[in-house]
Amino acid sequence: RDVIEQGMAQLRADPWLMLGVPRGEAEDAAVKMAFRKLALKLHPDKNQGSNGPVSTALFACLYSAYETLATEKGRAGWWKRREREEAERKAAADHGGAGAVEELEVRWNRERREREREHFKEWGRTQQDTLRKWRMADERDGERRREEEEFRNLRLMQDQSRQRRSTDRELKVRQRKHQGKIKTSKKIQSKYQNEIDMRLANMASLNANIATLPPKRPPSKVFPPVPRSRPSKVAEVALAKRGTGSGLGSGSGSLRGSPPKGSTATATGPTTSAGNNSGRDVDGVDENESVDGCRIVNAVFKKAGPMGFTLEDISARVRAEKNKKDGADGDGDAEWSVSVMRLEREVLNRPGEAELLGVMAGDVLTTVNGCDLRCIGFKEVCRLLGESTFPRRLRFQRR
Repeated sequence: RDVIEQGMAQLRADPWLMLGVPRGEAEDAAVKMAFRKLALKLHPDKNQGSNGPVSTALFACLYSAYETLATEKGRAGWWKRREREEAERKAAADHGGAGAVEELEVRWNRERREREREHFKEWGRTQQDTLRKWRMADERDGERRREEEEFRNLRLMQDQSRQRRSTDRELKVRQRKHQGKIKTSKKIQSKYQNEIDMRLANMASLNANIATLPPKRPPSKVFPPVPRSRPSKVAEVALAKRGTGSGLGSGSGSLRGSPPKGSTATATGPTTSAGNNSGRDVDGVDENESVDGCRIVNAVFKKAGPMGFTLEDISARVRAEKNKKDGADGDGDAEWSVSVMRLEREVLNRPGEAELLGVMAGDVLTTVNGCDLRCIGFKEVCRLLGESTFPRRLRFQRR
């Protein structure tokens, strides 16, 4: 113990020796680095065992030496104090001898211990302040983190609530749209079902009326063939344009209305009920009459209405057949340019007027109200047919 006290007294008297730094050559950085190296070894927190008191005393001595030599001002003060102690020691040795010098050493050692104790208390206070600052910083950081966590949780709850409300709104909108579609579909189905029921009722009524009709009567009148010697004015104009002089039969009846357009034409008019001709009478249909081996069909339409057939232009086909038959190279004049392409029905399961009058698909239209249609174009024929008056007498040739 005495040895330790003597060693500690020497270390307190010489801070350069305590830090292990050469005298007079040390700078602030060198002193600080030496203190840090020794503090890591002598710190009380690292020496809690049997060597704890010695380590604490050494650390207190080390910190006192560091406080003395840490700055240029502290080092200058230590040198002045050392010079004063040397002067006092020499004076005591000259006047009082060894006893006076020993008393001075004891006093100086006590003063050094007091300074060391003050420095160590200051270090403790500094450590407490540092620890308190760290705790306060940790508390502030923890509070900040808690606030951030609470803010994130609040934002998350708000986002979830907003998303839930948006999802509910979208679900309600989809449900309303779905209900609207269901209502619209039901309305459309009801509408079409009503139309179907009404049509079925009309068909049943028409079938009942057809069942009560009398049997079809035979034709009452047959028109003779129209002579080919006298052409009509329209035919003469058409022949004059085409540069031919072939003779045509004479036409009768006034012309009114507008011609149909296109390559086909359908005779139309007011709709008639099934099983009743609405005032129409068939004056004559003679399928036994024949001219040049072709059967002649005469049909008379008394009143305006749908005639029940569609026409087509056959002039090119007739011209090609004639050229092939005659062996000619030029474009020979076609005879008739219009034929029945198909028969039409205004009411389901009920024949049209032309079909009732014996007209068939493929029949060639030859005259309209006595007007011969040979060498007349398709559009002109459609115009004549549209402008012809009623009763409308049509003549067909079935080949």
